[in-house]
Amino acid sequence: MNERIAISVRNVSKAYRIWKEPNARLTSPALKTLAHLLPVGSRSHASLTGRAESYYRDFYALQGISFEVRRGESVGIIGRNGSGKSTLLQIIAGTLTPTTGSVQVNGRVSALLELGSGFNPEFTGRENVFLNGAVLGLSRQEIESRFDAIAAFADIGDYIDQPVKTYSSGMQVRLAFAVSINVDADIIIVDEALSVGDVNFQAKCITALRQLQSRGTTFLIVTHGVDVVKSMCQRGVYLKQGCLVSCGPAPEVADHYFREMREQLSAEIARSQLPSHLPTQTVMDLEQQQGNTSDRPVFSDSVHFRTRVAAHRSGTGEAEITDVELLDESAQVLRVVDFNQSVRLRIHLRLNQDLEFNCGYHIRDEFNLTLLSSGSFIETNTVLRGRAGDRVIIELSTLLPLRHGRYSILVLISTNYIMNKTAQFVDWVEDAVVFEVLPRTPQILWAPVYLKNQIRVWQLPP
Repeated sequence: MNERIAISVRNVSKAYRIWKEPNARLTSPALKTLAHLLPVGSRSHASLTGRAESYYRDFYALQGISFEVRRGESVGIIGRNGSGKSTLLQIIAGTLTPTTGSVQVNGRVSALLELGSGFNPEFTGRENVFLNGAVLGLSRQEIESRFDAIAAFADIGDYIDQPVKTYSSGMQVRLAFAVSINVDADIIIVDEALSVGDVNFQAKCITALRQLQSRGTTFLIVTHGVDVVKSMCQRGVYLKQGCLVSCGPAPEVADHYFREMREQLSAEIARSQLPSHLPTQTVMDLEQQQGNTSDRPVFSDSVHFRTRVAAHRSGTGEAEITDVELLDESAQVLRVVDFNQSVRLRIHLRLNQDLEFNCGYHIRDEFNLTLLSSGSFIETNTVLRGRAGDRVIIELSTLLPLRHGRYSILVLISTNYIMNKTAQFVDWVEDAVVFEVLPRTPQILWAPVYLKNQIRVWQLPP
């Protein structure tokens, strides 16, 4: 195995036998035993074998999964419930055996899988720390030297000397995580464990993981959080119904997964035909209310825009975005923006049928993480209403208090609202605009977004 590879997964499949009835667990093996007593190829052998196999079917939790994880790399595994994520981690951790294929792991593995796994509920927290350390190959002296750090990170007080069966779920995950990050593992495997702890503990865990990443620890993380994959992982693995859908750069894989989930959700909302029960107003009423009929811009239906974004758009098609412009105060197109510059985002769209809709945007950084967003519904508290054939221009004016770097703007049209929960996406255009923000002067920014602060200073006597 190449020393630069921490984990190698090759053609791994995992099958579980689904029995048609309880008695089949006994009947099927008995028939196979009888078949083995007969000559292979004989009619009786084939008949008994066929009868034995008719009592069950194989369910494949994983099918032909192959990928590699390089040393020091962080890889996020995403997919819906039942996609095989946890099964894959258990095979890599060595707690499950694959039906076919092979897994090679190069280094000491610390796995935080199901809540409380690896703990003996009758043992105290202290005893379980020593037990887990021993399983990972640490001597008693090494565990003792790390114990204070483990106990401090877990922060469960006197419960460290109480049986684990008396712990809450949060206390179990605190102790399990504290052990996992303090045993000098080469590879750390985490399966949704951070979703259990409180907000403060989750923040502490993220900080600890980033420190370990900076030291070259390899991470394999299962999560439903697309932003977690984008922000913490270099690569992503997307599983769907036990199959590998995509494997590559984390932002691309995460967006692929999110796009499919969004399309499925839109289809479910469309089938349900739930009423939104939200206040609406026509586009014309809003225009007259704002008094901006005199300086109406020219509608744009750009062939260049359509061609450029064709591979990055999706939606149900009741309306479509025909052009998007990022403009300065003089309505000049921008590609490079000064820090905190006042800009206008002008969105041109055509309605293909009568529609109640919202039009919005997300400004994303180089990792495709959303930093700023708004839209017509957020700004007006109403859903816009238009007729088939209407050509609509929506312009949102804002400031861009962003750190220097490259950004993109995702623009969308949505409808069929479920208030404060979700919506159906009519048109969704990624990278509708790409622009650069220049450094702030005289001091550059370190955080992604800057909001002006009021500062007060007091000097107190010694």
